[in-house]
Amino acid sequence: MSKIKMLIYSGFILIIILSAIFTAGCTADYNITLEAKPEKAGKLTGEGTYKEGQKATLTAEAEEGYEFVMWTANGEKVSTDKTFQLMVEGDKKLNAIFYPYGFQEEVLKLSEEAFSVYLGYGNPSIFTSSAKQELEKGNLNIDYPAVNNFRDDIEIDLDMEFKNEEKIEVKALIKYPHIDENKFDKFKEKITEKIISKANEGTINLSEVYSQVLKDQSLSSKETSKNMTIKKVEDELQVINMDPPGEILLSFDEFYQYAVADQIDEVLVNIDKDNVFGGDGVKEAATARFSGIQINIVGPAIDPNYLLNETSIILADTSIIPLNTIWEQLVQQVDYEPFLNFGPENYFNRIEFRKVPDHDKKSIYLTRPYAVLTMDSVIGYVDEEMKKINLFNKISGPGNMVSDFFWAPNGDFLAYSYTESGSGFVNLDVYDIKEDKVIQITNLNDFKEHYDIKHGFIGKFSNFKWSETGNIFYFNVKEVDYSNGEEDTAKESISWRFNVEDKKLKVNG
Repeated sequence: MSKIKMLIYSGFILIIILSAIFTAGCTADYNITLEAKPEKAGKLTGEGTYKEGQKATLTAEAEEGYEFVMWTANGEKVSTDKTFQLMVEGDKKLNAIFYPYGFQEEVLKLSEEAFSVYLGYGNPSIFTSSAKQELEKGNLNIDYPAVNNFRDDIEIDLDMEFKNEEKIEVKALIKYPHIDENKFDKFKEKITEKIISKANEGTINLSEVYSQVLKDQSLSSKETSKNMTIKKVEDELQVINMDPPGEILLSFDEFYQYAVADQIDEVLVNIDKDNVFGGDGVKEAATARFSGIQINIVGPAIDPNYLLNETSIILADTSIIPLNTIWEQLVQQVDYEPFLNFGPENYFNRIEFRKVPDHDKKSIYLTRPYAVLTMDSVIGYVDEEMKKINLFNKISGPGNMVSDFFWAPNGDFLAYSYTESGSGFVNLDVYDIKEDKVIQITNLNDFKEHYDIKHGFIGKFSNFKWSETGNIFYFNVKEVDYSNGEEDTAKESISWRFNVEDKKLKVNG
């Protein structure tokens, strides 16, 4: 090699060496910043300045009353280890997340409560409104026949993971009893045999027979996994989304339809002499044709979930009302409340029909119990001439606390009053049939201002009367004062008139 080439080569090597030395001497410094959340929940070490490529050892120790959960950067989880090594690649701020001691147990408890909605019960307040709406699209609040007898056979294993500073993911592995389709025919034979054998003994509770037969069988089990996300909303833990139950326990529903409901051709529910069905102290009984023979069934005698199109109600005068004609109207008036296990079917707890004075119509009241001393009713009328049912309002009060219907001579309006269960407030309504609209007279400003109503009206309505043209409704009002613990009857009755055409209310005279 010539001297010139040697010099060039040596110079090239020297440049590389000097460059490496220069680069090594210029390695960047980066700051690692640490913060505990909440601020005084723990002690942190490892904050400082590091060379690029170094490993920073970070530690988090919880103060008394707290437990360490995770390290986060920009809100996202980095590590769940109390001590971990971070490769330094730039400036970085990390938060050490602590929760009060016992917080994870609180999350698991909430999770168990949330997943219990799969089994027919649950607390709606722990779900956000959007989570409830999504859940309601599935088979929520399962209330299938016989399921209650198998709740102890349901196992739920929970696994929790903190995803970031805001969200906690919970996965549930659920094992539940299942009726295999290849056993449907075998179990159906046993159910049919049991029902027919009991037919000569008296009344039959179909759901009870179904449950008893299944309890004596060996059922298989299925597993499924479901996910849920929990987040703190205004300092309260809430479920922000959750998988719907889907196929969980659905075989109990499918098999009941196949083994029981599909074998019933007709159900006739006889209303008593007062045209009342159900309610406390009233025996619920109906006749049905099951597998070709007549049986007497109880509890529930009206079952719209499975026997809607097979059931008819027979009034005291022997007139017949198919259940599906009531159901179509009922579902328009009543919201399904799956978290409370309330739906239109609950309004068949008590049914009452009343003859409307001087009219070819009957009023109808369908009532469900809601809470202690509280009931809700859906009210309407049966037009016997037109063979039509019109349910037009849902009220907070049982049907037997509603006055008679007072029809306008032209048949376009009807008036009624009712007392709210629980509060005792009295209301007066006029229903506009053509517009299908309820006018709440006690909520009109002229009425409220006259009686200085802040929450509700306590008083008595009387002397209901329509003008001959049917456009003016007259009524008397007597305000009642219970402020001294007993009724004060000193106040005079006031006569009012309501013009249904211009919706004007004023004191008469």
